[in-house]
Amino acid sequence: FARTLAYGVVGLIAWGIMSSFLANRGVTGGMIWRWERGDISPNAITSYAGALVIGAVLAGFAILYLAGLRVFPPTVEFMRSLDAMASADKGLIYLTLIMAVGMAPLAEEFLFRGLLFRALDREKGGIAALLWSSAYFAIYHPPVSWLPVFLVGVGCAWLYKKSGRLGPSVLLHMTYNAIVILA
Repeated sequence: FARTLAYGVVGLIAWGIMSSFLANRGVTGGMIWRWERGDISPNAITSYAGALVIGAVLAGFAILYLAGLRVFPPTVEFMRSLDAMASADKGLIYLTLIMAVGMAPLAEEFLFRGLLFRALDREKGGIAALLWSSAYFAIYHPPVSWLPVFLVGVGCAWLYKKSGRLGPSVLLHMTYNAIVILA
């Protein structure tokens, strides 16, 4: 309980500190949430609908991946211990949902797509920025989830660059987290 709550609170504090730091340098929140470029698709409805679809597809992959880990000999015991922890305290699911669906996507998308991906895109461009920001995003999570989380990072970065809006990436992230947690 305490670790889950601390994770959410620390993420929101980091978001607030970074927002203040950037505001003092003339970078507003709107400049992060909207990526003003000439090649952006203006259709917000398509971007948000795509976020739901991509998030659900990636969550489906993650569920299959986790099912595979439950039968893969080197990870069977570890996965059993995770399942035991999850079933030990049913009330924890609500706190986890608040943190993982409500707080984490906002803070993580702001940091990993709004700041890191854009900075890497300026420096490295294209696919390198997409892959590096996704790798940093993945290693921020538990090792057992690196592969599916890396793919979520790729999807979020691609959607952010394509739509010019951080909102669809947040929705993709929220959708993915909600489905994986509730499955």
